[in-house]
Amino acid sequence: MREKGLKLRLTARMYRIPKSTLERHVKKEAETMNATTLKLGPTSCFSSVQEEELKKHMLELESRGFGLTPMEIRTLAYDYAEANNIEHKFNKQKRVAGYSWLEAFMRRNPSLSLRKPEPLSLARSMGMNKVRVQNFQSQLQDIFVRENFFDCPKAIYNVDETGISQVHKPPKIIGAKGKKNIYSTSSEKGTTVTAVVCGNAAGDFIPPFLIFKWKRSNPLLATGAPSGTVVELSENGWIDKAIFLRWLQFLIPCRRQARNLCDVLDGHASHLTIEVLKYANENKIMLLCLPPHSTHWMQPLDKTVFKSIKCSYDKACAKFMRDNPGKPITRYDISRLFIIAYHSGATMGNLVNGFKYTGIFSLDAKAIPDHAYAPAETTEQAKTIHLQEGAPPKSSENDDSVAPAETTGQVASNVL
Repeated sequence: MREKGLKLRLTARMYRIPKSTLERHVKKEAETMNATTLKLGPTSCFSSVQEEELKKHMLELESRGFGLTPMEIRTLAYDYAEANNIEHKFNKQKRVAGYSWLEAFMRRNPSLSLRKPEPLSLARSMGMNKVRVQNFQSQLQDIFVRENFFDCPKAIYNVDETGISQVHKPPKIIGAKGKKNIYSTSSEKGTTVTAVVCGNAAGDFIPPFLIFKWKRSNPLLATGAPSGTVVELSENGWIDKAIFLRWLQFLIPCRRQARNLCDVLDGHASHLTIEVLKYANENKIMLLCLPPHSTHWMQPLDKTVFKSIKCSYDKACAKFMRDNPGKPITRYDISRLFIIAYHSGATMGNLVNGFKYTGIFSLDAKAIPDHAYAPAETTEQAKTIHLQEGAPPKSSENDDSVAPAETTGQVASNVL
């Protein structure tokens, strides 16, 4: 370091050191000193223990699906200071803490950041209930013990549907920084095709079903589809009980072994009709229904496969639009675009991890983290308070949607 009182240029000349080298070393030393003595914003009116309590409260609300906005955090800080008689310099007219306090608070707590939350429906927040999940895991364990499935991943299947639209979501692109609008060409309108995907815990996939909104059979719809794909037609492009029964009949010759198998599925109305349950019972297929509104945590295909398929599909559609300027994506192009996405997302590794992360194979009750149940705990507490007040809970569309799913789940378990 240069001697105290000497200028940088004179020091470099005296000791015959290049000025740029000396500047670099001085700058590095200054940065090191600043890092050790850096004050993260003005002194807070709260102690470290009080700030930790605020942080814990915010994270608890976030885990339950009721995260706070920056403005709500500033209001919370003011109310906390007032309730505990803490001297502060917050705005008493607006009853909020200042922006400077919030910025300094965030710097003092680097584990916090401003995040964009994913929407969670009320039905899902109530459906991911620990008691329901434990009941499902108990039924699954009974099947494993009875059929000795512990070393047989090829006997545990999961089937689910996902929508493939002609109107894709453009992926992120590189553009000029600061430009107000950046565009990516996409189709203006189109129908949605339902893809029925199924695989087992060993990573083997059954050829998919593609359900088009169409009335008359057309072989061009299957052009370029994955090998063995079956094309079905329905009035709205969705699966119905007749198509699902045909899919179940398609599953029998495709399964890898003659022994019994367990098919884990959601409680969609088309999955658990009398015809489906009877056929499954006759052909040694045990249908186990997931808890209602819990598929975002409990469905293997939802967990690791479908997101990858849809992301790859959007990229394939974007490339198609670039290679074919002025040409929209039609229903005859969907199969050849879907095969690109299917081969990218429907991999053995993704499927095996899906069964692992949901705890379905091999029966890991701890695979679902405790914070997954936090939103349900909040709604359950609200229900308890409501019932203690002596008023019956009000009916809603969500309540109606939960009841049939619970009933069908019980029917499926009785058939088992």
